[in-house]
Amino acid sequence: MKTVSAVFNWTEETAGSDDDLAQAANAAYFSVYNDLSDWFNEPENKDASVREIKAEGERLVEAVRAGFDAAKEQKYLNFLVKIEKFGKNGLKLNANNPIQSIDDFIAARPNIDVETKRGLLRRKQILLDRYGAFYNVQ
Repeated sequence: MKTVSAVFNWTEETAGSDDDLAQAANAAYFSVYNDLSDWFNEPENKDASVREIKAEGERLVEAVRAGFDAAKEQKYLNFLVKIEKFGKNGLKLNANNPIQSIDDFIAARPNIDVETKRGLLRRKQILLDRYGAFYNVQ
C-alpha cells in the first residue's frame, strides 16, 4: 500500500492526528485499503495476479482521489482565509505563493507588533508542514 500512502501523503503519524487534512488523508487511505481488501477476499479474486491486484488498487485510488483533492483544496483555502483574518490590516494571501505573501506583509510593516509577527511566522510554518507536500507553497 506504499503507492496509496504516497498519493494521499498518509503516514503512521497522520493516522494519529486530529488535523482536518490528516483526517481526509486517513479517510482516503483506509477507503482504498478496505475496498482493496474486500475485492481480494471475493472468491473470484483469490487467485488474482500481482498485476491484477495493482490494477485494482490503482482504479480504487483514482476513484477516491478526486474527492480527496477537492477536500484538500478546500481545507487549504479555508486555512489561508484564517491566516488573512489573523494578519488583519489588509493581509491578502496569494494561494499560489502564500509564504511570499506573508513575508511581504511582514516586511512592509517594520513596526508590526511582536505577537502578530510570531503568529504569522507560526502559520507560515504550518503551511509548509501541512500543505507543502501537496502544493508548492513557497
